[in-house]
Amino acid sequence: MEINRILTCRNLDQRFFWQIVFEWEDIFSQKMNLPLWEEPQIARNPHAFRLPILGDIVTMGKGNVFRYDMSSGNYDFWNTKRVIPCIIDFLTNEKRLPEFEHAYRKHRMVLISSLEAYDFLRQHDTKLVIAHLPLSLSDKYKITASTRIEKKYDLVLMGRQNPVLMEFVNEYAKKHSDFVYVYKPESEKGFKYYTTRGNFVGNIVDRKQYMQLTCQARCSLYSTQCVDGGPKWRSGYNQVTPRFLEMIASGCHVIARYKENPDTDYYEISKFAPMCDSYTDFEKQMDKAREEDVDMKMYADYMDKHYTSVRVAQLREILRTIE
Repeated sequence: MEINRILTCRNLDQRFFWQIVFEWEDIFSQKMNLPLWEEPQIARNPHAFRLPILGDIVTMGKGNVFRYDMSSGNYDFWNTKRVIPCIIDFLTNEKRLPEFEHAYRKHRMVLISSLEAYDFLRQHDTKLVIAHLPLSLSDKYKITASTRIEKKYDLVLMGRQNPVLMEFVNEYAKKHSDFVYVYKPESEKGFKYYTTRGNFVGNIVDRKQYMQLTCQARCSLYSTQCVDGGPKWRSGYNQVTPRFLEMIASGCHVIARYKENPDTDYYEISKFAPMCDSYTDFEKQMDKAREEDVDMKMYADYMDKHYTSVRVAQLREILRTIE
């Protein structure tokens, strides 16, 4: 089977969390020599959900289309045999499995980014044809063994933070007066970041600024979504997100909390960050992160397995299995 174009929503949705997806789409488009097809406005019409035939009509003459599907809870009119979706966030539990299978029943294949979710579907004898296509980091952030990244801060906190790790951060800060980290005050609207000494770092509104700030951190904190509870709508899954790859590509030490599963095994999290179970663990790991450089060769060798161009090759192999 061949893909004829990449479906993108960049013309309709520029929210921050979509920006990494657009980077993936650009690499797929470039490496596979395929055009980007902008999502038609009708796809966002709430009434379109009641007319599933519209997906067939809109894709008519477009050939086979690859698209990233942000969530398995987004049951929309792209449920058509001409579309090959890759689900980013898998949220379906055993109770909702029939609903999920019905919503994706027309696809000739459904790609699952999480190996934990992929195994869940196989264990429950899903009726869908599925394959595992992991998430990645754009090749534009490629590092080598000789890459040198200047560090400015001990720690940079961006995005969702684990409550247990934050308790450790606060305790560590009380005991180490020279410890400086970057964070976004809860009182601040938008994405304005400051150091713990009150210095304004910047208003981080795009991927370039985001990655530049991540690179300035000696250490980053990482956790899977449900290791310490997490929102119920995530159904208990602990998928590894691209945030982990961003930390590695930025040359950061990683302190992490996670539940071991097929996804954490696939991404070899324990190779970089042993599970942080206590404040004692945290203090030892943070002390090391503040004093030692990372093994950039090990980091570069690891990232060579997880750039988007590698996923392009994996997708090509998957497509060869579809008649």
